[in-house]
Amino acid sequence: MKVKLPDALKGFHFRRLHGFAINNFDAEMLLPALFYVIATDGRGLGKRLTEISPGEYTRKLAQHRRIVGLEGAQRERVLDKWVRTSLISVARTGRSRKGGEQILYLKPLSFLTFKPGFPVQRTRLREVHEFLYRTLKWRASGAGESAVSDMGRRVRQAFNQGVQLKTEQDGSGYDGQYDGRTSLDTEAMLCLHYLDGFDKAYPSLHSVAEGEAPTCEAGGAILADDFLGFIRAYSASVPASVLARYLVCLINFELLIYTLKLATAANELVRARLLPQEMRPLAQADVVPTAALKFYVDCTGVGTSTSSRLAQTAFWRHLEQFERFLEAVLTLKTLDSYSGAAPALHGPRRTKGEYLHALLSLTGNVKVEAACYNRMIDIEAGNDDDAQVKEFIANLREDPSLSDLGRLVQVLVEANRGEVLGNCAKWIRDVGGISRGDGLLSGRTRGQRRNWRYFLSDSLLETLVQLHFAIGAGGPSGGAADTRSTTISDFLQQLDDRYGILIAAPPESSDSAETRIAARENLIALRARLRQMGLFADLSDDFNSQQLRPRYPVEPMTALVRRDAR
Repeated sequence: MKVKLPDALKGFHFRRLHGFAINNFDAEMLLPALFYVIATDGRGLGKRLTEISPGEYTRKLAQHRRIVGLEGAQRERVLDKWVRTSLISVARTGRSRKGGEQILYLKPLSFLTFKPGFPVQRTRLREVHEFLYRTLKWRASGAGESAVSDMGRRVRQAFNQGVQLKTEQDGSGYDGQYDGRTSLDTEAMLCLHYLDGFDKAYPSLHSVAEGEAPTCEAGGAILADDFLGFIRAYSASVPASVLARYLVCLINFELLIYTLKLATAANELVRARLLPQEMRPLAQADVVPTAALKFYVDCTGVGTSTSSRLAQTAFWRHLEQFERFLEAVLTLKTLDSYSGAAPALHGPRRTKGEYLHALLSLTGNVKVEAACYNRMIDIEAGNDDDAQVKEFIANLREDPSLSDLGRLVQVLVEANRGEVLGNCAKWIRDVGGISRGDGLLSGRTRGQRRNWRYFLSDSLLETLVQLHFAIGAGGPSGGAADTRSTTISDFLQQLDDRYGILIAAPPESSDSAETRIAARENLIALRARLRQMGLFADLSDDFNSQQLRPRYPVEPMTALVRRDAR
């Protein structure tokens, strides 16, 4: 059954709740766009880019005065393969993807990759770059204006090696070039010379991203602290290309965790009509995940094991949340469209969570019910030629348990279900890292999702170990007493307290002798993998003497000491 809707009722995106669009997403293209927003202090692109073929810019690179040692036709051919492998991602143009090639995005090897303004289609970013910038700026603003400027400065310094930046005050727009003196690796040097061939993308006159608290403030604080803490800890010791890989992995992980918290909180808000912990102002929120947000993650990689089955069950429990999330979002979005019936809702001191909670007071409002009734009449008239839709609407009208708002929401759910749930699955797949193999999900990328499960990939495991040292390895002050090593028990406790991840213990709902044995085997598998990766050492059989060591060291003064969101 396909329900036709008026344009005003189409869509699932609700910015007051999400902050970003839930659809397929590539975090690697995000970083240059985030660099652009940071470089321009929150401004968007002023002029829409046209599709750009990679061949033109490879020819410009071949003519660069610093490119030596290659001659004739070989010069451009070798550079083309090098650029495609190391610097850019390309895609086919046109809806059928059968047209010519275009540069999709530049890989984040330098802060200067913001210069051309890729990607051409900004909708591919799903507004995540703006959400992330707003969240980072909001979190930094809590520590004063100096912390806000420090946030941008640290990100620039982390990826700005060998770059002489130009600002709008220089009269040259936002641009930059190689400074001519810094020693760089070959790939970074190639990236800067390749960027010389592009025109700079001028920003718009208005800001698209100011500091703004996310709907789930505690979750947003953790996201911002992890991102900034990671950069603060490793910007001086980790090469930019490696740091970019870490951050792509970290951003995907943080977005997945935040989305799970958001969906669970929105469902609880609409169901219980009470403001959930995750949506309360940061000062009032209990940041330790509730039992509903804790989930088991497999480390064995054995698809037939009990541990794998527990992780698969955890994933499907979360996926079911998105079925209910669709109805919760459409309920809140519909009420928001009629919020003019109660002007007091738009109080200046309300957080996003408090505003959404206040919206529910419009349930049963006479004006809202009348408006929903009229909307149902419009929808019925627009589907007059579809007997199945008419019967569906007639059955809803006869249901005495539903209000006019409830009937309208059910129609909207039916009309949007297929597309929205498909987009949610794409979002989970991409931020879960199934296609990339560096995230928290494992399973087939094609066909049915029956074997999808939570699995800690090697790349994410290493990133989380490095993050553990970056944000402090315990202690009452939150600072790292020793940034060279820590116990595996501290690491596991932090995964539980901060993200709700269970590895060495089964979830309460599945606790049994069999699952405890599976969790014990899961811990053994985790230790073995950490040892193979060179991140773990057994000093004795004592659990508290089994030490984790980071691949890249953290200077003690750079460890993040603020832990009001653990």
